[in-house]
Amino acid sequence: MDVRITEKKNDDLLKRTEVSCDILHDGEPTPKRDDIRKNVAGQLNVNEKLVVLESIRSIYGGGSKAILHVYKNEKEMMSKERKYILIRNKILKSEKKEEAPAEKKEETPPEKPTEKIEEKEDGKEEKGTEDKGKENKEEKANE
Repeated sequence: MDVRITEKKNDDLLKRTEVSCDILHDGEPTPKRDDIRKNVAGQLNVNEKLVVLESIRSIYGGGSKAILHVYKNEKEMMSKERKYILIRNKILKSEKKEEAPAEKKEETPPEKPTEKIEEKEDGKEEKGTEDKGKENKEEKANE
């Protein structure tokens, strides 16, 4: 993996440096966020904890482009960056709510339809279920 910084811009209003870089990784998958952050922090001689990888996009042909934000202190980083970006960069831990284990309810099997004994006009007894919609339609069609 070869990381080349293409643009470096100071943003005085947000108190950070915005860095764009090209990443060459022919024949390899897109590099991990941590690897990119470490590499850029090393090139800029800053603490890795103050570097936030905003986005990374793969480019056809085996490369990627990344945008990073480099802050001067952690307080500014925490106040300016969006929470989900900090979680993605593993700077913050996700706050997944741990649900209490649900009590298992005893499941009762579905009730089967009850069988009825019906007498036909010709005097024969027939067993069947309460739902005889299809059979009734067939009998009417035969008549």
